[in-house]
Amino acid sequence: MVKIYCIGGGYVGGPTIAVIALKCPHMYIVGVVDISVLPINAWNSDQGRIQDGIRFPIYEPGLEDIFMQCRNKNLIFKKKEDEAEEEKEEEAEIKEEEKAAEKEDEEKTEEEHEEEAETKEKKEKEK
Repeated sequence: MVKIYCIGGGYVGGPTIAVIALKCPHMYIVGVVDISVLPINAWNSDQGRIQDGIRFPIYEPGLEDIFMQCRNKNLIFKKKEDEAEEEKEEEAEIKEEEKAAEKEDEEKTEEEHEEEAETKEKKEKEK
C-alpha cells in the first residue's frame, strides 16, 4: 500500500485527506502529519465541535460521515514526531531485510563455489 500524508491538520488538510481515504480505500493509507499536537489530538479524540451528536474538530457538510467511515481503517492523524519514529523503524526493518538477503546470497554463492569445485574434481577424475 502507498502512504500519502498531508502536512497540517487544519481546515484544508483534514477534509482533503479524508476524501482521499474515502475514494481510495484499498490503494492508500492516508493521514495528516502536524507539528502541533492540538489538531492531531482533536482529530484522534472525541474533543472538538459537537455536530449531530459527534464531537468533531471542524465542521464541513458530510465530513463527519466520511471521517467515521475511514478513521482507523486507512485514515490516520499523527504528530510529526510519531511519523519520524515510524520512518526510522521502517528503515531499520528494510536494512535488516537487506542484510538477510545479502547473507542468503553469500550462502548461495558459497554453495555454488562448492558445487563448482566438486564438478571440477569429477571432471579431473574422469580424465
